Amino acid sequence: MNVTSAIHIACLVTGFAAAWLAQSWRYGAEIADISAASYKANSDAHNAMDELSAKIAEKDAALTAFERKKRHELSNLATQLAARNASLRIKAVCLPQTSASTGGSYAGTAELGRTAESAYIGLKDAHIEITGQVNKCRAILREERRNPRGKTEFGL
Repeated sequence: MNVTSAIHIACLVTGFAAAWLAQSWRYGAEIADISAASYKANSDAHNAMDELSAKIAEKDAALTAFERKKRHELSNLATQLAARNASLRIKAVCLPQTSASTGGSYAGTAELGRTAESAYIGLKDAHIEITGQVNKCRAILREERRNPRGKTEFGL
């Protein structure tokens, strides 16, 4: 092999090495840009997820407190209702035992007095209202836990 051929081969190898090095710098810069963009997108996604988690936790705490309050109100109302039921006076009209055609039973009826009846109905209506609110709160909690990222059907 002569000197000219050796110089040609050396130039060819040097050119190939220089092209390889330049190409690796260019790809290295592209990879660095892609890596930085990926890191930023990943960081933004984590920040958004943290914000959503905080909002969900806040709503969950508020709904849990609301449910606890309504359960307490319901319990108090049930206690009041039970106490009122125990203290209600019943005005009963009992007729004497009738003939054998009625089977020997009493023909009288029992009914609440007007004030006791209105108090009973008021407590019963309040009990129904509080029970409805507690059930709605439970439904909101179930929906919020089932669908934590989007709005629920209740508009929260």
